[in-house]
Amino acid sequence: LETALLQNRSRESHKVVRESVLYQMNERLKTEKVPSWVTVLKPEEYPQVMTYQPQSFDQYEAIHVFGDIHGCYTALTTYLQGDIKENELYIFAGDLLDRGIENKEVLEWMLAHRECRNVIVIEGNHDQHLYRFAHGEKVRSNMFNRHTAPELEAADFDLKEVRKF
Repeated sequence: LETALLQNRSRESHKVVRESVLYQMNERLKTEKVPSWVTVLKPEEYPQVMTYQPQSFDQYEAIHVFGDIHGCYTALTTYLQGDIKENELYIFAGDLLDRGIENKEVLEWMLAHRECRNVIVIEGNHDQHLYRFAHGEKVRSNMFNRHTAPELEAADFDLKEVRKF
């Protein structure tokens, strides 16, 4: 609370939060249980965990960046000409599912490759539909609800594995 109050006082005037709000939030945090999916950091761990650490990808012969696959498995596998290569990096920049007709196959492929050291997946806005679906939450996308969800339900995915992904 002391740190929050000090930082708040040093903010630009248009960004200052009323101190009563900080006190109320502090009291609420004292009584609420931290959800099991939250990783609690000690103050001394924060800089190491939360500070961006640039990575070098010099060890890879090629870098492939995929955006907006949208459930197009045939296009993905056509590009890959088989499977991924260990000496190449594959970055998936969101929107893996939804809108396409091969969502099941794309999700199967992603689940099979999610642990590969040379595969990076960045969440896109359509991937949030998958997150909500896997957690049993309401999905606010007619396209997802009408096409993608029934396809995934018919495939009978292990939702625990989808949630991990």
